Amino acid sequence: MHSSIWAAFSRRLMTQAQQLQTLWRGETTEAGGPSPLVRDYFNLHKLIVLVTDSGKIFGIDNLTGAILWQRYEPSLDTDGVIVFTRRTARHPPLDAYLTIVGKDMDTGNGLIISINPIRGTYVGERILQLDSQLLQCALLHKPDNEKLQALILLYKDESVQVLPGSAAPLVENMYMYVAERSTAKVQGYALRYDGKAVIAEKTWSLNLGGDDNSGHRIVTVVGKPANERVYSPGRVLGDRSVLYKYINPNVVLFITEGPDALHKDVVVATCVDAVSGGVVAAQAHRRARALPLAVHSENFLAYLYYNDKHRRTEIATMELYEGKHRWSPAGAPFSSLATERAPSVERLAYIVPAQPTAAAATTTERALTDKHVLLGLSTGAIIEMPWVYLEPRRPVTPTPDQREEGLIPYAPELPLPSEAVINYNRTLLKIKAIHTAPSGLESTCLVLATGLDLFYTRVAPSKTFDLLKDDFDYSLISIVLTALIVATYSTKYFASRKMLKLAWK
Repeated sequence: MHSSIWAAFSRRLMTQAQQLQTLWRGETTEAGGPSPLVRDYFNLHKLIVLVTDSGKIFGIDNLTGAILWQRYEPSLDTDGVIVFTRRTARHPPLDAYLTIVGKDMDTGNGLIISINPIRGTYVGERILQLDSQLLQCALLHKPDNEKLQALILLYKDESVQVLPGSAAPLVENMYMYVAERSTAKVQGYALRYDGKAVIAEKTWSLNLGGDDNSGHRIVTVVGKPANERVYSPGRVLGDRSVLYKYINPNVVLFITEGPDALHKDVVVATCVDAVSGGVVAAQAHRRARALPLAVHSENFLAYLYYNDKHRRTEIATMELYEGKHRWSPAGAPFSSLATERAPSVERLAYIVPAQPTAAAATTTERALTDKHVLLGLSTGAIIEMPWVYLEPRRPVTPTPDQREEGLIPYAPELPLPSEAVINYNRTLLKIKAIHTAPSGLESTCLVLATGLDLFYTRVAPSKTFDLLKDDFDYSLISIVLTALIVATYSTKYFASRKMLKLAWK
């Protein structure tokens, strides 16, 4: 019924009727209260769902900062909790669907909480306490007939459960990886539906420490955003040739740290294909300590570490390229199992004259804007750093072709100008994480910083090219358009009269 065109048409009519009733009644809150949750044209009005360390769940209006609803789950252990948006509010009258996956504080088994983020009410599985510990969880990329993405759970005994169970036949060509932080071991699984249930088959295993007794541990793991889009598959060079990007959606960045016989501690950044288990790229830093801060988007990666030798914080960047010839025909889907070549890797490191505590990359709906990296500093500032400053292809002495391409000369220390601080004069204490989300405006990225304080703002990496300026002269453009319309119809009228006179001669 939900897939019928008539059902979709009826839902659209019901939605329009509800919006008309809301407009007619003038539903507004009392003076000083939060603004009503209504749709906006540019998708700037969002509802922020936050899970605190104490087990509280809040729904916050991003425009006013008002708390719309709150829940308290004392049994929820927030260590490693994951929040999944399984259905958005774009499918009325079907409610939005959000699932929080964590573990029970007493038993250590999995705990699932499903909430309607708009109202804060329980939906679907509500509060589901699982009978076993979870190894990994993910969303099915195919939605069902009710536009709901199924939740796939991989248990410690390597059994698989799909919620809801009716979506099990949709599981096809899906892969998962499981990483053990304490031992730096990573394992890959292939999921398939055998006609009765979904089973997981171990396909590869990798020890990032190199030895079982190496003492290496995983500090942080960063994958690509599931909804990320890539606008351009290549980069135009100064000689008009194209350097094609290595855009593998299955690449995962692992940052490991461990002791070294000669250099005390060593930090290793390893890019692993989570489907085939192949190592795409790797980089080691001697006499260094890893920071749990990394950024991964498109074909570039950035991670931070503390250099013990020079006693400073550095950021290392990598870019992956296929070369000047594409490996697969244009428009062909990428396959990790069919790729046997390793990409070329560009590497470079920079000095950060500050102490970062959080990092994130800007994101937009169509990926048309430039990429910027947001760094939360211990001073309470959030710096917006253009990727052009972090570019690993920056030469010491640019050639004319490199200048035409837009590469700037390499400088080891990154500039942190006060104009790049996006929180202006508001000092944010103990920034722990920075979250970004796209909006309906391609130029605008939504930013939320969490920690002891909460801070929300918008950034425009490529300026507001799709918005009119504040001093735009609406009166002048209205007069010009009116004059053009009058002139058009007047010219048409006089031209028709002239043609009629010529016809009677």
